[in-house]
Amino acid sequence: MKAHEIVAEEREETHMAHEHIESSVTGNIRNSSIELLRLLSMLMIVGCHFVRGAEPGQYGEWVAAQPLSITKFMYQVIYMGGGWIGDVVFFTISVWFLLDRNLTIKNSFKRIWLLERELLFWSLTLFVVTLVLHRTGVYSGGITYVGIQSILPISMNLWWYPTSYALFLLFLPYLSRGLRALSKNCMVLWH
Repeated sequence: MKAHEIVAEEREETHMAHEHIESSVTGNIRNSSIELLRLLSMLMIVGCHFVRGAEPGQYGEWVAAQPLSITKFMYQVIYMGGGWIGDVVFFTISVWFLLDRNLTIKNSFKRIWLLERELLFWSLTLFVVTLVLHRTGVYSGGITYVGIQSILPISMNLWWYPTSYALFLLFLPYLSRGLRALSKNCMVLWH
């Protein structure tokens, strides 16, 4: 192969890679690398919750009580620290895919309504499980407040991430407009 053929082939590969990235952002083709990163971030979040413990106020006390070892280091640094990193990565990927869409306050309310319906289904399902566990004596916590939270999962902040995500969706059209205006102003300043 001659040098100009190699350069032309590299340009074609680069062009195809850029098309793949653009199409993965717009949703035409799924980018397996991004999906793998999203999956890894979910595993990091689950690992953090596993190490942290299920009881409120028990933020990894069983890990802190362990003697100094490589295992303790792995639990504290990799699993517990990875949960926060996983949250940020997962949120960033979600926002990345949202920014290419038509962002209006009406669309944001539609997305929040869909999210509320999904959360309502799961919160009521889990509430029924909690009622059964309460009757059998496995769950001894209060039922009234959990029931109210289950009826209004986003409004009552049943789970912090969906509530934060819903609030972010409300502000996203305005943030997007502001960022686009800011980028146009920055382009004028740099040229």
